[in-house]
Amino acid sequence: MRSRALVLRGKKEREKILMLDVSRGHERKPIPIFNGADDDPAPNDFTYVTECVVNEGLRLLLGGPLRDPWPCPYLERPPRKPEDLAYSQDGRFLHPAHTIDSVYECTLGSGCGMDCKNRLVQHGPKYRLEVIRCLQRDGNFPKGWGVRSPDFIPKGAFINEYIGEYISDDEAESRGIRYDDQKMSRIMDVVGDGRDVVRMCIDATHFSNLGRFLNHSCDPNVFKQRVFCDHNSRLPRIALFALRDIPPHEELAYDYGYQDVPGKTVPCL
Repeated sequence: MRSRALVLRGKKEREKILMLDVSRGHERKPIPIFNGADDDPAPNDFTYVTECVVNEGLRLLLGGPLRDPWPCPYLERPPRKPEDLAYSQDGRFLHPAHTIDSVYECTLGSGCGMDCKNRLVQHGPKYRLEVIRCLQRDGNFPKGWGVRSPDFIPKGAFINEYIGEYISDDEAESRGIRYDDQKMSRIMDVVGDGRDVVRMCIDATHFSNLGRFLNHSCDPNVFKQRVFCDHNSRLPRIALFALRDIPPHEELAYDYGYQDVPGKTVPCL
């Protein structure tokens, strides 16, 4: 009963709670689903996972050498300058959005412990997050479900990952045709690092976490960043960070980047 009270503390007036925890205990903090807009039930058309799964068709493309273990920047002598680090001492992204290609977090081969300051994304979300039914506009529900936090989220803070199924470009093309017909696509392009990089996509349709619910915005408060948390440079993670200070209950959204994809547009809602 105590955990339920903690979850309901962020509930807004006239909202009803549809689910106490969409992650079903897989995340450190429960993720409730609220609906104050219509009678739609909680979405249950996907399997909640906390790590990306690899589609069988992509496995053959992922062979080859792995990169050497990433040296812990805090164990180097002399230590790195603050501007050369990815994260601050209090766990915030130190660089302006979209200015560095990749972040390499420490791994078991880096010589440090799990409490190292260069391990952030791999520990999962820190702030409370909620799935919400977006309010109607002119009798329609143009955005469907969205995400907010009852907590204040400071600029540079890690929010969550975009998690799904790693698939090949060819598979993404095939699925994309079906998804476009359904007017719903959750495919994100990703690129590995190092020699013989593999272009692939993350499809959050069948397997995903909270990331599948974040909406697009032309004035976003969240940005995405490629992060590697192990020595496999072919499987990047897509981490979502706060672009600015975000007050409690403001919807979280990022720029999908479709302006760079020919024929793709997303309305700013």
